[in-house]
Amino acid sequence: MTTDEPPIMPTADEAAEGDRVAPPGLVTAAYWLWLAAGAIGLAGGLAVLLNQGPLADSYAKTQAVPRAEALEIVKGYTIWLIVGSAVFLVLYWLLAYQARNGVRKARTLLLVVGALSAFFQYGFGRVTIFGLVCAFLTVVGMAMLYFPPARRFYDQHGR
Repeated sequence: MTTDEPPIMPTADEAAEGDRVAPPGLVTAAYWLWLAAGAIGLAGGLAVLLNQGPLADSYAKTQAVPRAEALEIVKGYTIWLIVGSAVFLVLYWLLAYQARNGVRKARTLLLVVGALSAFFQYGFGRVTIFGLVCAFLTVVGMAMLYFPPARRFYDQHGR
């Protein structure tokens, strides 16, 4: 027996490659939209970090609190905003990657995480251009995963 002969049975990797179906362009585009939404959300958190002084001044005037107290409140808000945005970015990446590979559960979880993200964006009262664009991309990314070509892709995978 020589080593040039093909094996009788395919390896596990070769067998798995035969079952893979390339994702349609719609699913791939949704993957990139999810990543863009997460990155823009994080950029919005960093923009708040850079504007803490003016935000604290505005808060101190509207709530009639000392500026030092307002600055502490804005700092705490900023930390939660950046950490939350980073968590959503990581969740978007992990779930969108799995959804791009045909995992139906990931598509459903993206729907739930996207809704939570929208509440997070507006729950903090941060209606900025970053929040609006992030929410828009999230909604478009959610919708793209449920269009007919994407549904056929998930039906073919059956996972």
